[in-house]
Amino acid sequence: MTSPSMTIKQLKQKVEMEFAEIFPREEPYFVGKIDDTSGYTLPADSLVGDHFKQGDNLVVWPRADYEDFPHTYSKESANDLVHTLKNVHYSLVSKISDSYIQEYTDKVELLNTVLPLGLSEDIPTIQNI
Repeated sequence: MTSPSMTIKQLKQKVEMEFAEIFPREEPYFVGKIDDTSGYTLPADSLVGDHFKQGDNLVVWPRADYEDFPHTYSKESANDLVHTLKNVHYSLVSKISDSYIQEYTDKVELLNTVLPLGLSEDIPTIQNI
């Protein structure tokens, strides 16, 4: 339970503290972002009550290790990119695991075709992933 007047940033800190209390022997958990159930990333300075009612669900994403590394993009943009890439990765892995890979005779070709898709500079390929 949280107060509706709490900011999303304060909610992140509360999640991190509660994780440390529940799992004291684990590495610290750092919240990267909080999304509503529609997948919208909530701004850190907005209020919990602006986005949630009592009993609503939310999605808490861990902070990526590289977020402290200086880069030219804003952290929100990088977080959105990581979120998108994770979803693409999950989708790709699911499709591969649901397919009949055993029927494909050249497994090396399959891997050489699938793995580079996320690293391609070909814009149509990236858009279709």
